[in-house]
Parts: sequence; structure tokens; C-alpha cells
Amino acid sequence: MPHFSLISFIGAVAIFLYGIRVSRNGLQLLGGDRLRGFISQLTDKRMKGLLVGIFVTLILQSSSATANMLVSFAGAGLLTLTQAMGVLLGADIGTSLVVLLLSIRHFGDYAMLFLVFGVAFDFISSTKKAKYLSMILLGFGFIFLGMRLMTEQALPLKEIPLFTQLMSLLAENKGYAFVFAAFITPFLSSAGTLGLLIAFSFSGILNFEQSLPMILGANIGTCFTSVLSSISGGTSGKQVAFAHLVFKGLGVVICFLFLDEFSHLVFWLSHRFPGVELTQSGLIAFTHILFNLMLSFFFFPFVRQGVWLIEKLLPPTPAELENPFAPRYLDVKNLDTPSLAFANVRRELLRVADLVFVMFRCSIQCYEKYNLELVQEIEAKDDKVDFLDREVKIFLTKLSQENLTSEQAKLSMTLLTMTGALEEIGDIIVQNILDMAGKKIHRSRTFSEEGWKEILAYHSNILQSFSWVISALTSSNRELCHKVIRSVEHLVKDHEELRNKHLARLQSGLKESIETSSIHLDTLSAFSRIASLLQELVTPLLEMNV
Repeated sequence: MPHFSLISFIGAVAIFLYGIRVSRNGLQLLGGDRLRGFISQLTDKRMKGLLVGIFVTLILQSSSATANMLVSFAGAGLLTLTQAMGVLLGADIGTSLVVLLLSIRHFGDYAMLFLVFGVAFDFISSTKKAKYLSMILLGFGFIFLGMRLMTEQALPLKEIPLFTQLMSLLAENKGYAFVFAAFITPFLSSAGTLGLLIAFSFSGILNFEQSLPMILGANIGTCFTSVLSSISGGTSGKQVAFAHLVFKGLGVVICFLFLDEFSHLVFWLSHRFPGVELTQSGLIAFTHILFNLMLSFFFFPFVRQGVWLIEKLLPPTPAELENPFAPRYLDVKNLDTPSLAFANVRRELLRVADLVFVMFRCSIQCYEKYNLELVQEIEAKDDKVDFLDREVKIFLTKLSQENLTSEQAKLSMTLLTMTGALEEIGDIIVQNILDMAGKKIHRSRTFSEEGWKEILAYHSNILQSFSWVISALTSSNRELCHKVIRSVEHLVKDHEELRNKHLARLQSGLKESIETSSIHLDTLSAFSRIASLLQELVTPLLEMNV
């Protein structure tokens, strides 16, 4: 019997966990923005949420990662608690399918084959997608290599008295076994803990009966990661994490109280497949799958009632009801999933666009009556725009440090350009338009009737183009982008025409035109600059084809 090496065993676990991470990154990069699309299409249809949860977890290979993502999304207002609960139930099924692969022992024999193909793809690949495919192959190679090494390194443990005493203690005290698995799962992930149990079963250290309370412990332990990640967030995120803990906890408690009956049910169902005889490791994977399928089956019809209960137990705080201003969609927890982080940035960008749109719409009123309260309100909105512009840029800077595809790197630059353009429009409104309006009112000047009609019409046309810009940002509709560009071309020509009309009135000696000449021309110039910036907001969308 070979000598047990703690370093070798920890190294095997590290290879296994690293494989999960590499394959996860490869799948995320290969999936790109399609993952964001699946999330953004969520509706209140619970079945759709369940399927999305399964799909996303197969990509992230961790229900904990999916739960953390949902906590962030709920905290940012991207999805409701009802939607999140449906996805969580699907996530638990998705991670069960990952565990199923780990229980197939002969898969470990192909670890080197995965690694060979992964390295080969990395050497010969000339495209990004091929590189991502090599990451996936290498990741799975490391997963199965880690499983095989853990199994081999665990064999000598049977000869160590201290370890055998520990396993005997866990076998005799199911509560200790449950707590042990629940404790290590936040560090390893549920897939990591179950992978370790399966490796021990391959080595003959654990049998199914001994592992059963640990399987339940891993299922409750996976909730603690999302609970911890929700602590620093708002109530919406806490509600999602608490909901995950509640329905997982209820399922675990029921199964633990009736552990023998649950064990008999597993055995009975496992023999319902003709010609299939599950090994000890197969029973571990089957138990995990069965538990989460039962959980979904029993809780799925009562999602709405569960939402009502969670919202009663965890209502919004008074501070949240007051709705203090802050970034609503930017969450650093999503930085390791770039496609989702970009979705958050675009939502925050739309929020900035809405603020600037309202600023421009209201600014024209200041030419008729310089309402100090309205001016202060517009200036306060500009402060918010500046704040969000800074937060978006900081967030994108952090995001640029992650593994981005070339398309995602270009998208990052596009979003930086767009937020800069919106911030510049806000500055023009406050520093130029409000300044011109103030001079007109304080100097008791009056535009000519014809000149004022022209300014109002020009403002209205730009406002219409601005609304198309917001629609284009929301839908990424190429036709809308072209429509904005065509309208801006007309607006630039209109500026020259309106300027010439004003100069003609000036030459005719019209008193109002003479008194307001600089204000009139500077206002038209400011409007024209805003129109040009609207084109800068949609042109990158066409170039990126998003």
C-alpha cells in the first residue's frame, strides 16, 4: 500500500477545482452574450425560469455561482423574487447533472485524452472560439484527472488509524457528517464536495449509507455562499438568498428526519432501471439528482406562496423605501461573468440616458420663466449623471481586467464612448443652455416671435431623435440607429438654415433679434452639438452589430 501524501491529495483537489474554473471560463467565453440573452428573456413564467436555471448552471457548473448571480440580479432590480426562485430550482437540477458525470468512473481514464486535445487545440487554433474550446477541453481534462488522482491518493487513507476513526465517528453520528459537509461546501462548492465524496467511494473509504447525510449537508452548504454574498447588498438580494436557504433547508430537514425512509426510496428507485446496477458512486450522484428533482417537484407549484412568505419575513428597509440615489445595476459580483456584467452596464447606461433626456426636455421651459426650483432640479440630475458616469467607467475599468473576448473588449470601449457622450450632453445643458436661459430672463430679453417658434421646433425635433436613441439603446435595433443618423444629418442642416434666418432678421433691424442675437445663436449652437452627440451614441451600435 503506497504512503499517503497530504500535499499530493490537496494537489489533486486543487487540480479538480481548477478544472471546474477553467471549463467554466471557457464555456462563458464561448457562450458570450448569449448567456446574457437567456437571462434577459426571463419572464414570470416559472417553467421558463426553471429551464434557464438548468442551462445557466450547466455553463457555470455550480449552483452556488448561479445563486450568487441571481442575488446580484435581484439586488439590481433585473429580476423579481418569483423569477429568481424558479431559476434557483432549475439551478439545483443543473448542478446534479454535473455531478452525474463525476460518478462515471471510466471517464477518468480519458482525462489525458481531454488534455491532449485541449493542448492541441490551443497550439493550432487561430480563432478565439477554438481557444475557448481548448479551455473547455483542458478544464474537463483537469476535472477528470483530479478525480482520478483524488481516488488514488485517498486509497492509503484506509490504513491511517486517525482517519478511520474520523470516518467511523462520521458514520456513527450522522449529525456530525451533515455538519462537516455543510461546513466544507462553501469552500469547495457543492460539485467539489460531491466530487470528493465520489472519489472516496471509488477508493472504498465511503459507502452510500455513510455519504447520505453528507450529500444533504452539501446541499444546505451550497446556500451559505449566496447568503454571505447578499449581506452587503439590498433586501431584494437577501430575499433571493434567504429563499434558496428556506426551500433547500426544508427539503434537507424533511429528508434528514426520515433518513432511513429516504435511503430506502433511493434504493427502490435505483433498481427501477432495467439492466442498470448503480455503483456506490452512482448511488451518490443519483441521490443528489433525486433530492433536487423532488425539491423542484414539491416546491414548484408553491413559488408564489413562497414569495409572499419571504417578502413578509424580509420586507424592504425604510432607507430602501426612500430610494436613495445609487447605481442600480452595477455589481462587482458579476465581474467574473463578463456577458452578464455588460448587461448591467447597458441597463445603467439607459438609466443615464433617461436622466439626460428629462434634463433636455425640461431645459426649454427655463427660457420662458427662470424657475429656480426647476433649474436646481436639472442641476441635481446632472450631478446624478456625473456620478453614474464615474461609476460606469470605474466598473468597466475593473471589467477590462477580466478575461474578455475581442468583441467584449470592443463593447467595453463602445460603452465608455456612449457614457462619455451622455455626460457631455448633460454638461451642455447645464453649462450652456441653462446659462443662456438665465441671461435671457435676467436681462429681460424677448425672442422674436418667429425666432422663438424656430427654437421650439428645433428643440422638439432633437427631443424626438433623442427618444429614438433611447429606443435604439434598449433594443439594439439597427434600423432605429440608421433613423437617428439620418435625423441628425437633417438637424445639422437645420442649424445652418436657422442661423441664416436669424442673421437675416438681424440685418433687417428687428429689435428683438438684435437684443437676443448672442443668446439665440449660442442656444442653436448648443442644440446642434447635442444633436451631433446623439449620432455618437448610436454609431458604435452599428459598428459592433449588437
